[in-house]
Amino acid sequence: MLPFDGEGLFFLEEVYFPLYNNKGAKTRWRPAELAICSYHGAGVRHSVATRPDYRSAYLASLIHEEWDIDAREYTSCYGRFVNDNFSSGSINCKHQPFANPDTSEMQIWVVALPGVRILPGEELYAEYGKDYWLDHLPSLSSEARRHCLQKYKYKASELTNAGLRSDGSRQSSAPSIVSFLRAPPPAPQLHSLFLHEDTISNHPTVRLHFAQPSSPRLAYDPNLSLLERRALLRDYFTSRNQRISTMFAPQMALVPSSSHSYTSASTPSTGPRSSPLTTPPNRSLNTIAEANHPQLIRATSSG
Repeated sequence: MLPFDGEGLFFLEEVYFPLYNNKGAKTRWRPAELAICSYHGAGVRHSVATRPDYRSAYLASLIHEEWDIDAREYTSCYGRFVNDNFSSGSINCKHQPFANPDTSEMQIWVVALPGVRILPGEELYAEYGKDYWLDHLPSLSSEARRHCLQKYKYKASELTNAGLRSDGSRQSSAPSIVSFLRAPPPAPQLHSLFLHEDTISNHPTVRLHFAQPSSPRLAYDPNLSLLERRALLRDYFTSRNQRISTMFAPQMALVPSSSHSYTSASTPSTGPRSSPLTTPPNRSLNTIAEANHPQLIRATSSG
């Protein structure tokens, strides 16, 4: 028995087709005489059914390597409910392709095995074959895989070619060409898209220009609000260079004071006094601003 719950097909009456006749000669039974039920479904080309993206647990070979029957539809036939069994001596029927004698159409039927008696209430079991279980071994429990390997006696090369280990489990997935054929994912949006260059003109002779970083490296969630984006960028530059954090404080707005000295806008100026940003005779305001904030601030004179 397979170690999982499911549905099966059971016979209500005893079925037996003797292997030999009364004279001791081997009986030649026709498939139509041994037929129990049909195996109907959609016809699928074998080249399609064996593709990695084709998924069905109800494929049966109709014409070898040409056509398969897919009985995945629940009401397609009774034959789809016949299970496999890994226990020795449990198989009592099989899937038999044959040409219908009336129409010459190729069909699949579940037929009894001559010489094997099916008792009333007994479940029908048919071998699914080595190829079928090569595709489904990884989905079985370790114990079921062991019984399957013992029954079908796979060669090491067969398991390796199917991408399986010696115990029937799947190896690490091999690279697929499908991933190379897909379009590359869109590049993430960068912080340079939400901070625009800005120029502040609080005085007719001085302008303070905020430029964008030359090589942004910070990706952000496009669903963030503008304030959240600005806070994210502020934290980025603060951690990168503590000196740049001063640009977000009020003293960044430079205004001229007397004697060619420059103080912060938040500091009231009561007259000439010394300032850390006092312009030496041979240095311009542009030079001072770029020296303090070389990456983001460029102060230019319009006069």
